[in-house]
Amino acid sequence: MKTTFPPLCGTLGALLLGLTACQNTPALSSSRNDSGLRLNEVKAGIPDDVHALQFIELVGPAGQPIQNTWLLVIDGDDADNPGTVDIAVNLDGQRLGANGLLLVRGPGQYADAARETAVLELPEIRSYSDDSHPDGLIEHDAVTFLLVQGTQLSFRAGDDLDPNNAGELALPTGTQIVDSVGWLDNGAGVGYTPALLNQSAGGPDAASRLRDHHEANAASAWANGGLQETSPESNRYNPNAASVNLPPNAKVTPGHPNFAYAPFALLNEVAAPNTSSGGFVEVLGHPHQSLDHVYLVGVAGHEVVLVMSLDGQATNLDGIFYGPAQAQSDALQQVFAADVASLHLVYSPKVDLSRQNLELRDNLLRVPAGVQEMDRLAWTSNPRFITVQEDERVWVDYPVQAVTRYRDNRLTGPDSWTYGSLDGDAYAASASKNVPAKGHLTPGRINVSELAAALVMPTVETARTTFTPPDADDPAFWHHPTDPSRSLVLATQKEAGYSIYDAQGRTLKDAQPGDIRFNNVDVVYGFPLGGEKVDLAVFTDRFSDQLGLYRIQPDAPYLIDVTDYASPKLFDGEPGEDTAYGSAAYVSPVDGSYYAFATQNGTNRVAQVRLVAKGAKVGWEPVREIVLAGGEEDEHAEGMVVDQERGILYVCQEPTAVYHVDAEPTEAVTTLTADDFLAAAGDDNLREDIEGVTIYYLPDGRGYILVSSQGSNTFAVYDRANHAFVGSFAVVANGEGIDGSQDCDGLDVTNMPLGPLFPQGVLIVHDGQDRGDGPGDYATNFKWVPWERVAEALGLEVDTSYNPRAPQGRR
Repeated sequence: MKTTFPPLCGTLGALLLGLTACQNTPALSSSRNDSGLRLNEVKAGIPDDVHALQFIELVGPAGQPIQNTWLLVIDGDDADNPGTVDIAVNLDGQRLGANGLLLVRGPGQYADAARETAVLELPEIRSYSDDSHPDGLIEHDAVTFLLVQGTQLSFRAGDDLDPNNAGELALPTGTQIVDSVGWLDNGAGVGYTPALLNQSAGGPDAASRLRDHHEANAASAWANGGLQETSPESNRYNPNAASVNLPPNAKVTPGHPNFAYAPFALLNEVAAPNTSSGGFVEVLGHPHQSLDHVYLVGVAGHEVVLVMSLDGQATNLDGIFYGPAQAQSDALQQVFAADVASLHLVYSPKVDLSRQNLELRDNLLRVPAGVQEMDRLAWTSNPRFITVQEDERVWVDYPVQAVTRYRDNRLTGPDSWTYGSLDGDAYAASASKNVPAKGHLTPGRINVSELAAALVMPTVETARTTFTPPDADDPAFWHHPTDPSRSLVLATQKEAGYSIYDAQGRTLKDAQPGDIRFNNVDVVYGFPLGGEKVDLAVFTDRFSDQLGLYRIQPDAPYLIDVTDYASPKLFDGEPGEDTAYGSAAYVSPVDGSYYAFATQNGTNRVAQVRLVAKGAKVGWEPVREIVLAGGEEDEHAEGMVVDQERGILYVCQEPTAVYHVDAEPTEAVTTLTADDFLAAAGDDNLREDIEGVTIYYLPDGRGYILVSSQGSNTFAVYDRANHAFVGSFAVVANGEGIDGSQDCDGLDVTNMPLGPLFPQGVLIVHDGQDRGDGPGDYATNFKWVPWERVAEALGLEVDTSYNPRAPQGRR
């Protein structure tokens, strides 16, 4: 894995990067001959999308001719030859449109471009009927876009501009890179630009230069994100997987000017002053985000009755600004009492709206030039309907007393909200729309979820690791045989090694034992090795396509490597890519054999191996292959767990389902179908990716199976005995500085006491968006939730009698 870009030449480059030589790599700077031409907007080949809808857009002085300039798209994948040119376009002789734009598109695509936009059609930007470019020519993975200038330049698709694979471009002498931008593949691959873009989750589908930001080779000039998967042609950014500077409701705009900067701020919850809450307005943004230049504007009938400046305010750790009505209650009451009313959130960095004569059009706010409307709610009382941002009218036959955005839903449209009349602080089910079970107001706190109104709070979170980037993934308990307070939690760091935590969540060790990529981990007890019984940590290593087997001990160094590296590869996939991924381990109640399971990244295969002692080492031998339904590249599985008493393996195939299958290897190949589903995506609040799975054990073979639904940020609970759906919950911020869980990968639960903080067991869940001290401070860690909180929220049992060191055979 490399994250590199060409060095900057000259004195400025030496000062910035400590470089003294440039070799063949050109300067990344804007010279006195700078034509002002810039990359403006790009859309990649999104997997499962219509690949012909890729494009690249340039911007510069209106009508300016382009001379001695090439547009290059460079592949930076580790799996391929990094530095290979995918697209090379000679722009000499082209001219920017009257609006300063040049749209490079596939034939006939984006026909709605503005008439003033110049267009260059490239046959290469199209769908491919063969397998040569399955995701299109513009990579969704690691990719760099370059605008280079120089005399007598010549490039072709297939050129290798990084012949030594050293992360540095070898371009002809005299070549100037006037602009560049790019991204990596979730941290992997090579980037040949200092303007490497990142975002809160996943990798970019598209990126847009912020209007009026003309800096060259600068990530700060760009906003980026995934695109909503509402349709193959969707051009609206997904705010749940985006850069921190993405404005609300942002769209990709091929052939039209881009959006300008605005803070990410949306209306989050609103209640009328005549309700039990006393009236309030909440604003949702990024954690600790300034609300300077943001205004709340209220319209009643044909009059603006409320202009509230939020200057000096900021959101809290949860991204919420809570404003009780108080002095504004009369104005809010007037808004809610009007037959035609609306609330607007606007951003006005240059115009003081308190002194501005705001205009209305069709009873809605008409903002002046330079002012951006970020969000709005509108409703009428006769006839009654409500409009939420997209001008979609929803007819109601009751008063609208309150409106609540669902937890973690940052999209726009009626489906993002519950709204209607209240009974105390709860929505009246018979007089409200889209109300979840137990839906209620949450002033100053995280809102209820659309899919899981049961909310539980963590009491502990782990520190971020010392690795860069901190990429926590999967936890597993190791229970001390006699002293619960000395128990450990082992966890993978995905792109690196592992972390070890004590029973209070404190970091004991961050380790990187060499060239490894430990993805998942499980624990087995009592393995016979060298004449004694030892406990083993079973890791899957994506780097070597093998297991990493470590003997566990309660004191430092905690893990001792006992892997027999002469054991076979688990799969025959591409090194570091189609290799071992998910992990589970199992002691057979039939014959006492020790087994491990590993999923393969990128396929629908699961390998089962028998663990065997080889002197002082532990190796493995293959015993079975399990084949899941489907087989496309994105249908791989990761989360797995084995019921140690019943001998049932549960496998989470991320876009498809949770499977259950006999864990005993009674045949060489087991092929699963929909008949083996415990639950499918779309059932029981499960939304892809379906990620982690774990088991809470109760006596007599009873208990619960917990599944993390990454797509809905909820956790589904199933009855262990009959697989019936019990309910779901969400892990939310505790209001005391610990945020909730989003984008959860792995989880584990124990019914056993784990020291004084968790006397009745604990649930540990991965948090893919741990929030820090500023709006852009996101990383990963683990949240620890006392089991009794989950049990109380869903009416589940609490029992500490099951001992994972002595499971009962219940086959």
